[in-house]
Formats: sequence, structure tokens, C-alpha cells
Amino acid sequence: VFKPYDVVVYDQHVMFGNAAILECHVPTHVLDYMRVTSWLQNNGQHISASNSDEPHNSLPPTITNFRSSVRGSQGDVVTLPCVAQGKPPPEYHWYKEHHGLRSVIRSDYLVLLETGILVIRQARVEDSGTYVCVANNSLGAVESNTRLSITAPLLSEVKPDFKMANIGETIEFTCIVNGHPIQSVNWLRNCRPLLYNSRIIRLGTNVLRIAPVERGDRGMYQCVVSNEKQAVQAAAELVLQEQPPNFLFTFNKKYVHPGSSLSLKCSASGNPLPQITWTRDGTAVPEAYHIRVGDYVSGTNTVNSYINISTVSVQDGATYACIATNGAGQAYHSERVDVYGPPFVRPMANHTVLGGGTAIFHCPVSGYPLKEIIWKKGENIISVLYIQVL
Repeated sequence: VFKPYDVVVYDQHVMFGNAAILECHVPTHVLDYMRVTSWLQNNGQHISASNSDEPHNSLPPTITNFRSSVRGSQGDVVTLPCVAQGKPPPEYHWYKEHHGLRSVIRSDYLVLLETGILVIRQARVEDSGTYVCVANNSLGAVESNTRLSITAPLLSEVKPDFKMANIGETIEFTCIVNGHPIQSVNWLRNCRPLLYNSRIIRLGTNVLRIAPVERGDRGMYQCVVSNEKQAVQAAAELVLQEQPPNFLFTFNKKYVHPGSSLSLKCSASGNPLPQITWTRDGTAVPEAYHIRVGDYVSGTNTVNSYINISTVSVQDGATYACIATNGAGQAYHSERVDVYGPPFVRPMANHTVLGGGTAIFHCPVSGYPLKEIIWKKGENIISVLYIQVL
């Protein structure tokens, strides 16, 4: 929105031989959008000296113009004013203070020393600090302190910017930060504040560690760096290297006699490591004194699961299945175990289906050999749905 403004230069009254600083005053709402390009004398008037107000006695120096703080950006020309009045005119000396110790500032290609003014060309972040101006004459000395703050544009980068990890692995992201000042470094996940816990921790300010990685950790991680004037971010992606279960070993069809022992085994790999469960004719393998189900992980990142039956009976005959499951998928294997002996049918579970749907019933039968399977509804024999001759 256009808004008119005035530029004002106020009169300065100084003693003969002393320094004077003329300042261009502009409204604060345009200060960030303008720069002074030149100075002109108005109405043909000239800057002149007059002895009308000169004191007759010598005076110690008094500082009349300085700034307690000055801000600039990296690469700028920065001016630190320091003007004192005294008779005889004072001399000026500049120092930079660091941990209570002062070092003399000498003029070089970066720093220009003028009467009462310190000019720093191509300002750097390391030029920030406290500067001391000392003005002295034969009657005394006076000093002023100016705090200089040089800012540099913020930059951030996350390394690595892409990470493929396995579940259970330990990973780290490092936020590399440049610029000044840096007031905060925060981590986000999928643009939301990251919740820290015993697995997800910060090492110092810039390093994020996740140990161990879980399935829910996948996503985009953002490092947000900010100060009062600027905020920047960089991102990295965490991808999980998942593999669905794959059977490395499965059991075959078995024919056994009552009283013998039986062992069924399935081995599967996957990422994350799968879990193997067992069923018998579609339901969980029952707990019994002679049946033991167990598993273990081998050194090749493989889970091995087994069923051991110490004393087989006819009732143990069934279709056995092992199911390997992880977050990436599922693998299924089933085979028949037939036990020599008379027929035996285990109780069947109730089924609930919608009208018009398809109902499939499996007969949980054991005994071997079998001549035929007959289905009944109540006491009536119904059409044969499934006949198995073994």
C-alpha cells in the first residue's frame, strides 16, 4: 500500500575541530525497503564553521552520538558511530572485547577507521561481538560499547536424505545447519511434531536416532531451523526394506501308525521376521499333554516352528497347516496327516453366512483308510458335496 513519507536531517551543533555525524531519518515502515544513495546540500547552503559558541576553557570529552546495538547481514557494509565533543578535539581508539579482554582494531582492507566511525566492509558472522570506542584528550577519556550482530541466511541439509532400513535396525539422521543466529532446531515427521520416547531420541541438537526401527517409523522426517526472521527446512525419507514371508522348509504328507511319534516343521524367512502359527482342520491346534508346539530363530534370520506329537492316536489325524505372517504379507502351507485306524469325526464348529452366500464345510475326519464320507442334515442324507477316497 503506497503511503507518503518524509526524510529528515536534523541540525548538529559541534565544537570547532570535533566530528559531527549527519543522519538521514526515515519512518520505520519503509526502513527495510529503502537505502540512501546520495547526499545533497539544500538551497545552495554550505556546511560552515563558526566560533560563536566555542568554549574558552578546555573540556574533557563527552560522547554525544553512539549506538548500543547495530545489526547487519553477512556481506553488508556496517557502520558503528562514535562521536564525542571536547576541547581539544578527542582522539578515537576502537577495541573488540572478548571474554573481558580487549584487542586493538587496526585499519585493513575490511575495516576503515574514520574520525568517530568504525566501518566494516563485507561483514562476516565472526565480526559479531562487543566493540568499545574510547575517545580521549588531555583532560580525560570516555568510552561507549556497541553490540554488533551479523546475521547470515539459514541453510539446512539432512544426511542421509534417503535411508532404507530393516525393522530392528538402528538409524541416525543428521541435520547440517549453516547461518546465524540459529535459535531453534526441531524435528518433524510427516510435517507433524516428532514424539520422542525411549526409541526415538535426539543426540545433541542436530542428530536424530531411532533404535530399533519399527514399522510405524517409516515416512518423511523434516529438520526445521529458525530464528526471529527466517525458518528453513530439509527433509529425509525413511523406507523400510520389507519382504513377505517365504517358506524355506515345509513338511510333507504323513502316514503314521497309532502309538508312534510325529514331528512337523515349517521354516520361513521375511522382513520383519515372520510369526508362524498352526491350525488343525482350520482351527487352532489344541493344547494336550502329548502335543507340543514351539519355535526358535536360527542364525540365518529364519524362524523355525514345529509340532511334536509324542504318542499319535487316530484322533490326531487331520489337515495341518502352518501360516507365516508379517507386516508385508502371509505364506500358507498345509498337508494331510493320516493315522491308520477306524474313522473318527471331530465336532464341527457352527457357521454363520448371509442369505444367498456360499457356505463351505470341511469334514474334520481322521482314520485311515476311508471308504467314503457321507453328509447328513439332521437324520437325512443330502447330496454329496465332497467325496474323498484315500
